Amino acid sequence: MIHETKPAECSDFNCAYTQMAKENINLRPDKCGIIFEKLSSELFYGTVVPGMEISESAHRQIANFLAQGFSVVLSAIDKKDNCFAINEAHDEGHIRAQFRELVDGYLQH
Repeated sequence: MIHETKPAECSDFNCAYTQMAKENINLRPDKCGIIFEKLSSELFYGTVVPGMEISESAHRQIANFLAQGFSVVLSAIDKKDNCFAINEAHDEGHIRAQFRELVDGYLQH
């Protein structure tokens, strides 16, 4: 079984897919094209899987995150800029600053 031999980095990673109460196979990263991670009480981060197209299920999940009160940042290795989907209740400047602070904190470790 692959989960018994996965690297520690994978075991320590809090992929949103594995935290769902009822996992939807269509949202598994290798099916939807995005690895989602909850960064804060306001923010989800999505890493776009290289070479994959983002599925309709992933687009619906982003809409669900927004409806639940989250903003979403998408990032792709082959793209320079991040894509922000800001919840209407959030201040865009605050969300961008929070994301930058989280990234800077991660890079310092």
